[in-house]
Amino acid sequence: MPSLALGTSPVKPIEMTNAYAMLVNGGKRVKPTFITKVTDAKGNVLYEEKQKREQVLDEKAAFITTDMMSGMFNDQLNGYTSVTGRTIMKDLTRTYGGKSGTTGADSWMIGFSPQLVAGVWTGYDKGRTIDSVEETAYAKKIWASFMESALSKQPASSFMPPDGVKGVYINPKTGDLAGPGCESKVFTYFIEGTEPTGVCYGAEDKAF
Repeated sequence: MPSLALGTSPVKPIEMTNAYAMLVNGGKRVKPTFITKVTDAKGNVLYEEKQKREQVLDEKAAFITTDMMSGMFNDQLNGYTSVTGRTIMKDLTRTYGGKSGTTGADSWMIGFSPQLVAGVWTGYDKGRTIDSVEETAYAKKIWASFMESALSKQPASSFMPPDGVKGVYINPKTGDLAGPGCESKVFTYFIEGTEPTGVCYGAEDKAF
């Protein structure tokens, strides 16, 4: 149903997190696994999960989506209000993407690095209304703390574009390519052939 994206039907945190994992996996779906291997006292393998990866999304489109979702931590994209990740940006030390969400009764933060995807839901078990602004920020704060701790011993890495994706500088206000003299520019990825053709020159062009 078209209204599903507006939250008319509930989803479980593991379902939402797995959906985001498909984007980071280049469009491949992997069934969530809780037990990967079982061994006996002598190290003999009694059971080992054989993960299967199914390509369900276009790899290029999946990458473009992850790149767009990193915008919640990019102050260059705060044209009308502060980006939603601003409250936790000071706690982050590497490249992330994600999406937060809040209703009257719960708060979400699903986010990812190239190596890890994590989801956090906060709310009351009986659907009690969340009244304070502080409570609505818990999901993002928990997510940031977990991600930084879980990745602390891993090298920082960036999202790498697949073949068929092109990166260009654009004017974030007009969407045009940033030419010489363009005062504002942000690096943005496009599927080859879909990048803008108009060019921003000189002083700021008019916004949309």
